Amino acid sequence: MSAAVPGGFSMPTRPRAPQQTRSSPMPRSRPAADDPACAAGTLSPGDRCPPRRTVKLGAMNETRSRIRELAEGAQLPAADQLTQHLDDLGLEYRLEQGDVRLPSPLELLDRETILASVNSVVRPELEVLWQVGSTNTFLMDRLQDEAGCHGLACLAEQQTAGRGRRGRTWISPFGRNIYLSLCWMMRGGPSKLEGLSLVVGMVVVEALRSLGAKGVGLKWPNDLLLEGGEVLPNRKLGGILLEMAAPGPDSVGVVIGIGLNLALSDADSARIDQPHAVLSDVAEVSRNALAGRLLTGLLDMLPAFSERGFAAFREAWPEFDVYRGQPVELLLGQKRVSGINAGVDGSGNLLLQTERGVATYNAGEVSLRAPSS
Repeated sequence: MSAAVPGGFSMPTRPRAPQQTRSSPMPRSRPAADDPACAAGTLSPGDRCPPRRTVKLGAMNETRSRIRELAEGAQLPAADQLTQHLDDLGLEYRLEQGDVRLPSPLELLDRETILASVNSVVRPELEVLWQVGSTNTFLMDRLQDEAGCHGLACLAEQQTAGRGRRGRTWISPFGRNIYLSLCWMMRGGPSKLEGLSLVVGMVVVEALRSLGAKGVGLKWPNDLLLEGGEVLPNRKLGGILLEMAAPGPDSVGVVIGIGLNLALSDADSARIDQPHAVLSDVAEVSRNALAGRLLTGLLDMLPAFSERGFAAFREAWPEFDVYRGQPVELLLGQKRVSGINAGVDGSGNLLLQTERGVATYNAGEVSLRAPSS
């Protein structure tokens, strides 16, 4: 999705296995499935053989089911395969008297719950993945296939190679945030996409506000901010990354990526190199409910955008623009340009009131910051 803040995507660091919190003996190990005693039926009292697993996928599915139980607050026997998978996912856990539990519950994604909450005339196809390099890359691969991917959405519990704007890393821990991508086809050329990142941002902010989040807004061209007020600076809550392909001369395809930080551990937060925020600072929001709201908003917006473009949404932009009417600086490589944020034009380009008049800048050239002094 976008930028070097959370909600993004790099391989999570692998924590050390936690210490047992209490000294107590580990439970007696169970016989292996290939133990001769299992085949002969000569087990000691109290022992039982595990079912044979000839397919690796079956074992993985069982492990994931147990992680879902842990996410709901269960405490389970600390089998090696289970704790190894928790380590691989970068999840913190506690060992207590031979059992394992998570420090706090996690709301994992549920495909049927999300689809049931999508309230749009357009019905999406939805892939919910346990782990993926990048949800955008997953759909870009589909987009470049002959079959295409119009209306296909992808959500993931974790990204191991999440990307932001300008190739930055997006921190993407397991089971905490929103990593969502949606593929859409439009008639026409690349110019059809002008201003789309702004409108996607407006959809995201409306979804957050509808679920009780206050003080959220946008920084042109693609950052979601939590406004800090007089004491704290504005902090990045998420970002938007659009990627394009032109499968034919008369059509253009776009993958819309959204990364939102709902919660971060101290370790993940320490890896982020800019002021950032998490949604839990201002509202407790269900991941599944938010995913449904986002898909509903996108699927309602995209047909109208495909037909009328950014001009149909331009009038609403000032309501979402955190820096509207304020002195700002644009970073153009090593050059800084100062002026007053005067909004956007009909294509979504930034309008900057300078001493020489109003200058126009497009989304591919600049970064926007509050003035340093």
